[in-house]
Order: sequence, then structure tokens, then C-alpha cells
Amino acid sequence: MSEMSAFQRRFLNRAEAVDLFTQAEFDKELELAKQDILRMAIAVTGDAISIEREICAKIAEKFDQAAADAIRNHVDKPDVEH
Repeated sequence: MSEMSAFQRRFLNRAEAVDLFTQAEFDKELELAKQDILRMAIAVTGDAISIEREICAKIAEKFDQAAADAIRNHVDKPDVEH
């Protein structure tokens, strides 16, 4: 990590610094932000898988329609042992 600039040192060392929020408020907002990021990552990953599956199905269509349909209709199922 690089050294702090003179501006950064002055800004961080100001005696008149004002707390904009408490640590608890910060922690709460940080947790909400993490949840939003995770929710978005899950949604984007699902979209990417759908796009990839459709492209694979289009390639398979050239050789075997049944294979293309199987790719399009594939539903991920959790591996659960009973």
C-alpha cells in the first residue's frame, strides 16, 4: 500500500472531525450492503447460466434436437441423500 498523501494525513488527523454515524449504524448498513451484493450476485449468476445454457442448446440443435431440448429444459436439483 502506498503512503498517504499530505491531504489524507491532514484530513484523517483533524481534531474537529465529526462522527457521521455510530459503529452500530455503520455495521447495520454494511450488513445490508453485503446482502444486496449477494442478492445481485446470485441473480446475475443465474442469468449467466441461462445465457450459457441457451448458447449450448443452439450449438446442440445443429446436431440433435433432443439434446438441445434437454439442455434447455435442464433444472438444477440439489444433491440430497435420503
